[in-house]
Amino acid sequence: MPIMCFRKDAESLLSFCGKVDLIPTESSPAGIVAELAKLPHIHEKKVLLPAPEVVGLPEPDVVPNLITDLQKLGIEVTRVSTYITQGLDASIYGVELNLMRQGMIDVIAFSSTAEVESFLTMVNSPSDYEHCVIACFGPYTAANTQKLGMNVSIVSKEYSSFQGFADAIAAFFPL
Repeated sequence: MPIMCFRKDAESLLSFCGKVDLIPTESSPAGIVAELAKLPHIHEKKVLLPAPEVVGLPEPDVVPNLITDLQKLGIEVTRVSTYITQGLDASIYGVELNLMRQGMIDVIAFSSTAEVESFLTMVNSPSDYEHCVIACFGPYTAANTQKLGMNVSIVSKEYSSFQGFADAIAAFFPL
């Protein structure tokens, strides 16, 4: 079975199994679809898609859209829940929420739309985080964050790793 993953994931995967068959140029769902569309006989293939099971939150459109796009190529997709993404309990984040409301948190960094949705269930209003800069791991998370009504100031341009995300946040703040 051919193995496809993003560049940084490929480094980890190679240490486990020594094999990665395809790394998309763009580390995104669109990048995956674009690379697979180039392959001959792709419509005859089956894809196993490890993805989160979303509990207690609306599922972000990223995985369902990826599945639809793969199916449009004629690929049979089997989604396998590999972890759970669920809303957070605000009662255990009281200290963090109070620091944020007091203006003592500079940046809120989101790596997924589900994180944003969960965060929004814990705050009372945008005034709770008005002093914070909002950072997003990549353009998909940023677009969905903006759809949810948050102003995004930082979007990583190198989103194949968290190092790119950290660099984008660091570059936003002058020394």
